[in-house]
Amino acid sequence: MIPVTERILLTVREAADRLGIGRSTAYELIASGRLGTVHIGRACRVPVDAVDRFVEALRTSHLDGRIRGAALVGRRHYGDLD
Repeated sequence: MIPVTERILLTVREAADRLGIGRSTAYELIASGRLGTVHIGRACRVPVDAVDRFVEALRTSHLDGRIRGAALVGRRHYGDLD
């Protein structure tokens, strides 16, 4: 069997483990369309690159939120000086 670190498709449980979340949360992310899957027959698999894209989207949205938050705080701060 090929080690999980070398496979390009993961089971939902393996993807959840890789993300450090529960299986139910992984299924919720799949249902919401935030985590991509492929189907081979009846088997649902998560491509490794879908996991990577999900994490990158989280990092980007977190960074964007921090930048927006800093900009708002900056405006409030400057507004207080007027």
